[in-house]
Amino acid sequence: MFGTPTYWSWSGMIQRCGNKNAERYPDYGGRGIKVHPSWRGFNAFLADMGPSPGKGWSLERKDNNGNYCPRNCIWLPKTLQARNKRTTRYAMVHGRRKSLSEWCEIFGISGKTFRTRIRLGWDEQTSLITPIDEKKRNHQANAHG
Repeated sequence: MFGTPTYWSWSGMIQRCGNKNAERYPDYGGRGIKVHPSWRGFNAFLADMGPSPGKGWSLERKDNNGNYCPRNCIWLPKTLQARNKRTTRYAMVHGRRKSLSEWCEIFGISGKTFRTRIRLGWDEQTSLITPIDEKKRNHQANAHG
């Protein structure tokens, strides 16, 4: 299966966690992230994970501080996988925790609008749940369109 998305995901995992010369080693092996012993062989990894669903998918650790092992890994679309990083910022809205990008998507505001509201002194929840003034939005669209 050399050259398949599954193989490249496995190979990248092995490099990030085990090769001190790998570019991403400091973020993985360098901070203690390990690969399950049986997964050092591709066939065991494939048997546990199955093939990657395709090019736009990534091997994801549910707990990004945890190791690469069967109970902590899933295949996830890269767009969703990108939300599970140490640098991802989260907010609580109505008692639920989600990434800011998820909340912005849900409430239909841009990251720029959110950041502007925070700079103006708004709290996170109000910044997210307050709709954008439709008149202002339509005026801006007509002025630029």
